[in-house]
Amino acid sequence: MKNLIHDAYLPVKVGDEYTDITIPDLLALLVVDQVEGFDGLLAHQRQPWFLFLVQLAALALAADEQADIPADSDADEWRRLLLALTPGAEETAWSLYVADHRQPALLQPPVLDAAAWARMQPLGATPDAIDVLITAKNHDVKQARIGTAQPHHWLYALVSLQTSQGFLGRGNFGIARMNGGFGSRPLVELVPSMRWGARFRRGVAVALRQRRLLLARNADDYAVGPEAHRLLWLLPWDGDEGLPVPSLDPCFIEVCRRVRLCADGAGTLSALGRPSEGTRVEAKERKGLVGDPWIPVNRGTGGAYTVSGEGFRYDRVADLLFDKAKFDLPPSLTPFRDDPPDMLVHLSALVRGQGKTEGLHDRVLPVNPRIMQRIAREDEREKAHELAKRMVDEAKISIKAVKNGLLCLVQGAPEKIDFEDRSAQATLVALDGEIDGIFFTHLWQILGAETDEARLAADTAWRQRLHDLSATAFQRGCRRLPVPSARRERSLVLAQALYRSSMNKNLPLPARATPETEEAA
Repeated sequence: MKNLIHDAYLPVKVGDEYTDITIPDLLALLVVDQVEGFDGLLAHQRQPWFLFLVQLAALALAADEQADIPADSDADEWRRLLLALTPGAEETAWSLYVADHRQPALLQPPVLDAAAWARMQPLGATPDAIDVLITAKNHDVKQARIGTAQPHHWLYALVSLQTSQGFLGRGNFGIARMNGGFGSRPLVELVPSMRWGARFRRGVAVALRQRRLLLARNADDYAVGPEAHRLLWLLPWDGDEGLPVPSLDPCFIEVCRRVRLCADGAGTLSALGRPSEGTRVEAKERKGLVGDPWIPVNRGTGGAYTVSGEGFRYDRVADLLFDKAKFDLPPSLTPFRDDPPDMLVHLSALVRGQGKTEGLHDRVLPVNPRIMQRIAREDEREKAHELAKRMVDEAKISIKAVKNGLLCLVQGAPEKIDFEDRSAQATLVALDGEIDGIFFTHLWQILGAETDEARLAADTAWRQRLHDLSATAFQRGCRRLPVPSARRERSLVLAQALYRSSMNKNLPLPARATPETEEAA
């Protein structure tokens, strides 16, 4: 039922219209950058769906001993390549529903033992019931909200579940590509644009390059050739034994849960599942580092980078990109020789917590590839880190100056300010967000300056922007926050003096030239 290779059931936007196509059709369209979007693909499903497509294409090309996407890769060629990945299971391995549970189905490993099949329990009657979002409280995202699910809804949910899920209670283990069951699978990439096709072509090139490097440097850590396991849903899983990483292709597509779709007499799909005794891939000691080229390395933990609930704030991203003592950059950030002058750094992650989801975080930063080439060198990366750290400190100085001034105002200019007071928190959070929006623009300008004069000008522009933003935030807080009426005028004067003295002392601007000073010079 609904074979991904032969049945056109993926609603893809091509031009201004949606059309139902097969996966080989989709890969061919991605190569020529004609895909505008996917109907029914939810925001949190975009990253796992993108990585699934990239890894699938990379596996197919590598198995055919092709080093890159061929120029004439039409749908028929992709169909041949994909079918070659599933010898002996061409009809079932790409189908959403297969009645014979002893055969593999798409992202669903076979269950050979009849007794094990009898112990499978209902997981959900809708795709979102098996998806990665934890919606137990039924607040932000409602449970089981897809009333009439289409095949593509089930496909996206399966991809999301099997390739990005974490630990969720006894017997429900997560994927190998995250550090711990409550970690996350981040995506950090350097791309020419955010179009699906441009990112796909770049991603496949990155995956194939990383695969060659891993096999050349660590040949014993992975498998290659017909013996290598690529699509892990092809293999029976009794729930007890996991697969060692050295038996896997570096681009393997995993399945972390024992799940099978079933159909009633009317053809309506639902999901069955069963807990397992361990993870599908035995990689606990690797802490999420199994060759994924999009995941930074956290040097402190010696494992894959886990995104916090704060997401990709400017200070967090600055550390990630520049602090070599904390992080190793992923191979996906390495520039190519033929990169255009304007590139994008894209960061994405669904952050997991213990029994909860802590947000979908996605950020895109314009960047010149020359800067990425520079920070790839240890000494240049250290210089960039020193600059970024200073700028983060200066941002905190401006926020603290506004906080001190506003607390002085709302507390009636007391002799001793209560800094635990959170009256100004909304204003401070808004200011921090505004700084976040301009931080990297100024950082790139300072890093890209060719002369000392240009560097000084760019640095001055950054400080001036902090002064402007903080002054606006301070004035906004003065208008909105309540002030003791009997001491309003006095409080306002002292608050303004405190704010200005703090900024001028800790974040001074260069003295501006006047006609008198120019004449004296």
